[in-house]
Amino acid sequence: MEQTEYSIKFSKTGVETFTRVKNPMNDQIKETSLGITSYDDFREKIRNTPLNIIITKLDFNIENDGFIKFGSCGLKFLQSPDFQDQRPITEGQKLLVFGDKKKPWRAYNDLLILTAEWLYENGYLQKERFPVFVPSGKRSLINSKPFHEYVGKDGKLKKFDGTPIEIAKDVWLNTNFDSGDCKVTAEYLMKRFAPDISFKILGFNNAFS
Repeated sequence: MEQTEYSIKFSKTGVETFTRVKNPMNDQIKETSLGITSYDDFREKIRNTPLNIIITKLDFNIENDGFIKFGSCGLKFLQSPDFQDQRPITEGQKLLVFGDKKKPWRAYNDLLILTAEWLYENGYLQKERFPVFVPSGKRSLINSKPFHEYVGKDGKLKKFDGTPIEIAKDVWLNTNFDSGDCKVTAEYLMKRFAPDISFKILGFNNAFS
């Protein structure tokens, strides 16, 4: 079951949604805004998308007239991958296609994160083959710890730059790549570990053109 954690802030102008990602190096939460929508649009989106929602935090300040002055809400959306697989593909839709399975993606890092997760969850990517290096160079792409296999100027193993993601216990993914490299590296992982699986990245040109 795919799990995505968000926070939502409410105001008179509408609903602002943020993705929440924990930095494994210092446990600090980074929130990235996905934009503000009107209450009507937000209600319509939730109504038309069959999601199971877990509310992790709820905090409102209501004015005397009954309207929300401000508020915040922590949510986890649990969506069955089977539902996404049944939806028809429309032009410009942002999807990763693994054979007959589809996963929606939003940010370019998702291309790499979702691909690595799919490979690991389906048994193609195994810890015995760690570290996995980038297509060229000496940097590690996937390792049992968020470290490369070479030492820095301080004589210690070099840490992953940026915000590494632990996609499973002791499975760390280096995500410090630009949009084009995320696409190329996701394709590289599929060709290396699951060459028999038909793999497509849809919506990339539409997202970054």
